[in-house]
Amino acid sequence: MKFATQSSSGATILANFALTMLKALLVLAFLGLMLMSVQENKKFDTEGLTPPVFLMLVLSWSNEVDADIDIHVKCPTGEQLNYVRKEICFANLERDARGVASDWSMINDERVVVVKNREVVSFRHPVPGEWTVNVFYYNARTPTPVDVKLEVTVLNPKIYTAFERTITLNRPGQEGHMVRFEMTNANHVYGFDTTRDVKLVVPGLNSTPVLPGAPPR
Repeated sequence: MKFATQSSSGATILANFALTMLKALLVLAFLGLMLMSVQENKKFDTEGLTPPVFLMLVLSWSNEVDADIDIHVKCPTGEQLNYVRKEICFANLERDARGVASDWSMINDERVVVVKNREVVSFRHPVPGEWTVNVFYYNARTPTPVDVKLEVTVLNPKIYTAFERTITLNRPGQEGHMVRFEMTNANHVYGFDTTRDVKLVVPGLNSTPVLPGAPPR
């Protein structure tokens, strides 16, 4: 009986030790998960981050439609941005999407196609006054009606979609009015209006104007 008691006591000590180690491992695992969560959250912490642009116009249409749709933007000075003149009033046309014709690139001597029917206009600095945005159905491999979507996305001081609209362009050569809106010196956009049909695509619009010389630095 004496030896049985000692064996039973040793088994109890071993069991308690194993239980203690298991608890310690669980605590360490929990702390590890908490640390990973904190690190992950830090990756998406945008506090104090200032984007290089404060506003974007995103024009998009179905990737299934091989069509060339153009965005046309008129700034308060009367200047107009389009696929020929891609920079006005601190706004830039980042890409002229022309359907499949512009959706490929040579990668390691191989033609890689990534279809993305999207044009983006970025604003680096506010120019106060009225801005006008139109779209133009330039051409298509197989002419068909195209649903065209415009999103006005504010990036600073916070990211949100300020305006969104979709219209249908029925044929090549058709211009559609998207929106007019106001802008302030404080990066504020407001007064979105779609009630007045404004035309921007006129003869001579896409001719590059003679610009004045740059001011001295």
